[in-house]
Amino acid sequence: MKYIFFVAVLFCVATACKQEKKENRNVQASFPVSFTFNQAELKAITSSINPNAGTTSTLYGNTAALQALKYDDVQPGEEKKLVLITWTQKEDERWWGAKIPGTIKNAEVIQTSTSLSDLEHITYLRYNGAQLQLSSDTSHREERLHSILAMKPSVMP
Repeated sequence: MKYIFFVAVLFCVATACKQEKKENRNVQASFPVSFTFNQAELKAITSSINPNAGTTSTLYGNTAALQALKYDDVQPGEEKKLVLITWTQKEDERWWGAKIPGTIKNAEVIQTSTSLSDLEHITYLRYNGAQLQLSSDTSHREERLHSILAMKPSVMP
């Protein structure tokens, strides 16, 4: 009888302590559904922080693009795709003094099947804002291409 009473009390205590489940994912920094980034199977190549602008960026790319950046280009023919995502920074609620990605500021997409040094044959697209709307402004195209292509891959095991 004591055993049944003990189990009943344990059951009551266990069910009475309902813990509110918090979402661990940073929803604010997530990509909109319309941006098919996740289907591209890109890998993180490098990341950077600009404390003056209050932004953090990550450069993603496919295997051919990673090899081209690592070894100062490879043979033309393989499709190379690089995507630089830039977020505004926000305070981390869980770690005092830390900054994490906030809303997406922009995404820059570079694609080519030629050499990465052949700027004339590189497709450059820029998407702005949290909803990543395609921008028609290409006035800083060459400057941005040089800046992105100068990024060196992080050393990975």
